[in-house]
Amino acid sequence: MARRGWGGSIATAVGVAAGTGAAQLGFGYGLGIINWAPADAGAARGAWVAGLVWATWIAGSSTILGAICAYRLHERAL
Repeated sequence: MARRGWGGSIATAVGVAAGTGAAQLGFGYGLGIINWAPADAGAARGAWVAGLVWATWIAGSSTILGAICAYRLHERAL
C-alpha cells in the first residue's frame, strides 16, 4: 500500500482554516463585532486596533483548528 504524502494533510489544513476563518469573519461582521468603517471619525484609531486584534484572533484560531483537523484525519487514515 502506498504511503500517504503530506500534500493531502496540507490541503486539508488550509481548507479547514479558510472555512473556519470565513465563518468567524461572517459571524463577527453579522453581529456587528467587526466594524470596517466606524461612524465617528474620532473612533477610527480604536476601530483600527480592534479590527487588527480580531483579524489576529481569527487567523490564529483558524490555523490551529485547521492543523488539529488535518492531524486527526491523518491519524485516522493510518
